[in-house]
Amino acid sequence: ITSAIAAPAYAGIPLSHRDFTSTIGVVTGHERPDKEKSAIDWEGLARSMVTLVFLMGVKNLTSICRNLMEAGKPHRLLPVGLDALDIVRIEAGLVLQGVDYYSAPTCLIESRKSSPFEAGIGFAVDLDGRSFVGGEALEAESRLPLKWKLVGLELSLPDIEKLYSSVGLPPVLPIEACRTSRPVHQRGRQVGYITSSTFSPILKSAIALATVEGSVGEPGTGLEVEFTIEHVHHRIPATVVERPFFDPPRKRS
Repeated sequence: ITSAIAAPAYAGIPLSHRDFTSTIGVVTGHERPDKEKSAIDWEGLARSMVTLVFLMGVKNLTSICRNLMEAGKPHRLLPVGLDALDIVRIEAGLVLQGVDYYSAPTCLIESRKSSPFEAGIGFAVDLDGRSFVGGEALEAESRLPLKWKLVGLELSLPDIEKLYSSVGLPPVLPIEACRTSRPVHQRGRQVGYITSSTFSPILKSAIALATVEGSVGEPGTGLEVEFTIEHVHHRIPATVVERPFFDPPRKRS
């Protein structure tokens, strides 16, 4: 998918059928009934770093899945569901429209609006290319300190354990990602809110994406987040960390 369609999609701008057909590279091919090599590059698809959507007839489903998984074995390709994908999304520090930020056309109130820089998707803004509506305003904003900033947070596991212990329970962390908003505080004042959170199985830590005031968004800043146990609200320490949380060199193409 090209940047011409990726940027509007990130912003939540509706795209027409013509937009899709003119900007998406389509991989074509077919399964042959005999033992000849398939016209589809299965290994190339298995190694791709993008989300793939297959439109297929039911009779081809088994064959396509089998060939794709076989080609992906050397690359440790595994089938996963959307719940697992949501955890991986947070570990990668990727935002989700409608959860971590709202696109302008869907904002019912002014306070929900944010700029691409505040929403953590400033990389999709090309200020050096051709001019576009809103470009001058974004260029001016890029030279100023951010009013709001999307950051990564690492929650204190020892403090979570202490809270559970205080009510006679073993620590319990959900195995799925959470999209429930939670307030973020500093010295008794709310300075932001969590939008996505999860326990990272690979990092063995509780992590979250949060929107906070720009003045408290630097890595290493100590904050507090709300944490509920047995219907009682508590606050636990959290530290601002760099995004992505997990970015191993082996995953870079």
